[in-house]
Amino acid sequence: MLTSLGFVVAMAVLGQSDEAQASKLVDKGTQAFMARQYSDALTHYRSAFKLHRTQETALCIVTAYLNTPGASTTQAVTDMNAWLALHRESRQAHSDDALLEKAGELMKGIEKLATNQETKLRDKDEQIRKILQSTTIRVQALERDLALERSKVRTTEEQLKKDQLLLQQGKLQLDKDRMQFLRETKKAGQLEGPLKNGPPPGP
Repeated sequence: MLTSLGFVVAMAVLGQSDEAQASKLVDKGTQAFMARQYSDALTHYRSAFKLHRTQETALCIVTAYLNTPGASTTQAVTDMNAWLALHRESRQAHSDDALLEKAGELMKGIEKLATNQETKLRDKDEQIRKILQSTTIRVQALERDLALERSKVRTTEEQLKKDQLLLQQGKLQLDKDRMQFLRETKKAGQLEGPLKNGPPPGP
């Protein structure tokens, strides 16, 4: 009997310890919430809820979720459902009806927030898709222009090579013509000399 009583006392002390620790965590969460550190507040509230499940802590969690950027609205709905389940199980007095009404308002707010987030995500996806499509079109146009410019450069280079070859051939032909001209001039000079001096003397 004494052992059973000791066990009950120990469990009661342990429960009080968890409740006290949860209360401290809730206080920390509230301080963080007031400092607009919503993510930290959410962490403290959830830790407190694991130690000691109360309607107030669950409501704090949902409120923190509504103010935490990027928080999962699905998780917020789950926590709100846990809050409502605790409320139904406790079946407290009429004084809690206001809290239940507040929970309903928060649920509507969560659903509206989730819908707005989905709409924003769809709009953002569509905006990104249009930007990517527009960028792809511009890149393809630039690639076509670049290919055209490269083709022009290749054509210019090929024409330049042809012009250089023709120039070289022209120089060679000019050198040949000059040499031919010099030979013919020299030959003509050799023939013109004897004609001016008359015929060679006889024997």
